[in-house]
Amino acid sequence: MSKKILFLINNLNLGGAENVFVDQANYLAANGLHVYFGVLNSSDKENFSGRLQMDVIDFGFKGIFDVMSYKKLGSFIKEKKINCVYSTLDNANIASRLANAFNHDSCVIIRESGMADRKSWKIKLLDKFLNHFADRIIAVSHQVKDSLLEYQKKYENKIVVFSNGVKLPFDQNTLEELLESKDDSTIRILNIGSMKNDNKGQAGLIRTVAHIKQTNPELNIKLTLVGDGKLRGDLEKMAEEHAISGRVLFTGYLDKKQIENHYKSSDIFILNSRNEGCPNVVLEAMSYGLAVIATKVGGTREMIEDTKSGFLLKRGDYDKMEELVVMLSKDKNKRIDMGQQAYQRIERRFMLSDKMQELIEVLKLK
Repeated sequence: MSKKILFLINNLNLGGAENVFVDQANYLAANGLHVYFGVLNSSDKENFSGRLQMDVIDFGFKGIFDVMSYKKLGSFIKEKKINCVYSTLDNANIASRLANAFNHDSCVIIRESGMADRKSWKIKLLDKFLNHFADRIIAVSHQVKDSLLEYQKKYENKIVVFSNGVKLPFDQNTLEELLESKDDSTIRILNIGSMKNDNKGQAGLIRTVAHIKQTNPELNIKLTLVGDGKLRGDLEKMAEEHAISGRVLFTGYLDKKQIENHYKSSDIFILNSRNEGCPNVVLEAMSYGLAVIATKVGGTREMIEDTKSGFLLKRGDYDKMEELVVMLSKDKNKRIDMGQQAYQRIERRFMLSDKMQELIEVLKLK
């Protein structure tokens, strides 16, 4: 009989953690495990539910201390004889551990997808208490692990570092053909991320492209910003004020296939985030052979070998960013070489199939 696992997350709104969780659930289900997928509460916003290969169970939480919903969650775990509850994001992690505190019917493994300095003091206080009821704590990078240990050293033996993984979209020969075929007359820069706050740093990218237009007018650089949020209007206005509206494309939210098309057509990927755990978009960009420029946040230092499979820089170092963009824009051979090394880095270290075998062991499903 296959082991039963319950994936538990706040909701399936569009986001990095949600994207990774859906991919992991689908992979395990396709490889013979009995997977259930639960959300604390459903959302009418655009979400990832259509990508799941299983039904979504809505436990109907009205708040994180909703007693009736905990009874529903506990009954589900008991009735379905769940072997492992695997959760991610703060509220779902609270729910899985509290449920285990009262039921003890399955192992509970929580996934910490971001740096702990983004957590409120209340969440950190709950972590100190509730991690007693977690069997394991997955940190998505060594930097995330270190941030967790700053306030809960006593749980060090429970924390395991497990990074994300991605599928390679094509073989090496196809990659080489794609990179060689790209038109040098326009250099396409890609960024993917939420615009709900300034964490992803889209404003800095707009200013960089505007400045390059002034200093290197011969370069035809186009910036594509994938994502949406309350700052989008301000960002569009900024592009207008810098007279580069024709060079900046705002796509809004896109589905997986549309994003794949942008990876294929782009030359450079820039992650300009202030805070990340293990940004999957960097791994995806590397798998498509893009030259990647990324801020030194979270797991980027583990993903990228600086100057080989990408470039790393400090957030706010826009002089360096501009220098790298101009250099890569003028040197197709460098872009191709870096893209190939990025692809090979994924092949060696971040293949989804390899990572999922590791996850099966971490989740105690073997």
